[in-house]
This record gives sequence, C-alpha cells and structure tokens, in this order.
Amino acid sequence: MISSLFLPAAIVVLSAQANAPITSDRKSDEVAEAAAAAPEATPAVLQKSRQLALLVAPIDMIIEANAENTRKSMATMAETDSTLKVLLSTYPGIDEAMYNALIPIVDQALIARHDDLVSRVSAIYVKTFTEAELDKILETYDSDLGRKIVALEYGSVDPMALFDEEDDSGDVPQISEDKAMSELNATSLKIFSGLTLEERRQVIAFNLTPAGQKFSKASMEVARETIDWTNTLVAETAPTTNAAIEQAVIKFIEEFDG
Repeated sequence: MISSLFLPAAIVVLSAQANAPITSDRKSDEVAEAAAAAPEATPAVLQKSRQLALLVAPIDMIIEANAENTRKSMATMAETDSTLKVLLSTYPGIDEAMYNALIPIVDQALIARHDDLVSRVSAIYVKTFTEAELDKILETYDSDLGRKIVALEYGSVDPMALFDEEDDSGDVPQISEDKAMSELNATSLKIFSGLTLEERRQVIAFNLTPAGQKFSKASMEVARETIDWTNTLVAETAPTTNAAIEQAVIKFIEEFDG
C-alpha cells in the first residue's frame, strides 16, 4: 500500500561544491559577519527576490512534476511492493483508482502551501543578493533558457531516490537530506545534458559570474529549506491521502467483485 506522497524536492541546480564545515568556535563570529555583510533589504530587493523564487518554484511545474513523479513511484512500487503486486494481479486497474484518489488532495495541499515555500526561498535570496546581483540572475532565470532549466529540474529527479527506506514503525517516510543532495547533484548533470551546446555555454558563462557563483551556494540552502517544506507537507497530508487511498481501494474491489 502506498503510505505517503511523492513530491519533487528539486527546485534548483545544486553546486557540486559542498559548504565548508563551520566549527562551533567560529560559528557565532561567522554568523555575525554574514549578518553584517547581508545586502540591504530594500523594496526592490524584496520584490526581485520573490520574483526569482516564483521562477524557480512555479506552482504549475510543481503540480505537473508531482503527478508525473507519483506515476513513476507507483510503477516502481508495482515492481517492488508485495502488497501492491497482489492487488494489481487480482484487481487490474486498481493503481489508477489509487492515483485518482491521491492527486486532487496533493494538488490542493501544494497550492495551499506554495506561498510558504516561495516565502522561504525568497527570504534566502533577500539575505544573500544585492539588487544588481538579482538583476543578473533574473536575466538568466526570467528567460526561455531559465524556464527550460527549471522544467528539466522537475522532470529529472527520481522521487524514489529521495526517501529513507520504510520500516515497520508506521511512520510517514521522510526525504533524506543526504539522499536528496546526492540525487539533486546527479540531476544537475541530467539537466546539462538536456541543453543545447549554445545553452550550455550560456549556463557556464552565468555560473562563472560572481552572481552565478553566489546563486549556486545559495541553492544549497534553498534545497535544504525545500526538503524541510516537503517533509512537513508530506507529514501533514499523509493521514488524509492514506484514508482516501484506502477508501478508493475498498470501492474498487467492491465494484470489481460486483
């Protein structure tokens, strides 16, 4: 039986370079220095940070990718989950009934929580970038190339690779940060292969700019924030989705058996 939602966590292309570890002795000083160096949160910076957050986390792509990833996840589970295997062999088409029960609930939850995600991502950009840097980043992401990159991001993630293995505790599966970071770094290679030669040149040129390098580092923080947002949404929605799937299964079996 499917026990949770399958949501895409990929919002941005991650830099392969990990952040340097911060020791406890240095952490407070570096946090203070970072706060002092943070750009001024002018109205223009607030507006452009939100604009960028909406571009990297568009609700239409999130919904579409979630639907596609749910189908991928169910297909994988049909091969590996013994309970689902038995159901499908006995009641062909029951997986579609489960999918149709799940997706409307997930879509509603995604729409309801989307502004929270945008606010979280926007807050990271506000504290990270100057207005001039945001203008440079928006030149790339508010373009056909940027929209193509974001679309490739949502279509390249393997949702089953993000979650910790389920156990017998009955707990709702959560996205593993380690697995997510590994998968999202692999996704960046898939995205690059989906671009034309000229588009790759443009991406490389952007990544070599100071704004592009800062964007890659900020993307690590965005990814972690997105993982937390997704895990919260999954945990909050799981009781409703599980109940809906259970009712759909019961109804399908009753109608199938006549």
